[in-house]
Amino acid sequence: MAYYAQQLVTIPFQSGNHFIFFGVFYNLLVFFDHIIIFKEFLSRVQSQPIDPFTFSAMLGKYLLG
Repeated sequence: MAYYAQQLVTIPFQSGNHFIFFGVFYNLLVFFDHIIIFKEFLSRVQSQPIDPFTFSAMLGKYLLG
């Protein structure tokens, strides 16, 4: 989560003043998209019992996109 917070702060200001609003908006879209994916991931994990190795592999796949 700290990574996303950092991206929300740094990317818009690197891309020029007139792109700040678009940068913030785009980063929020990406952020909420990952939250939705993560909720879907959690519901999938809760619906089937899996071992820790499979869990960490699935979590890594979802977090890396």
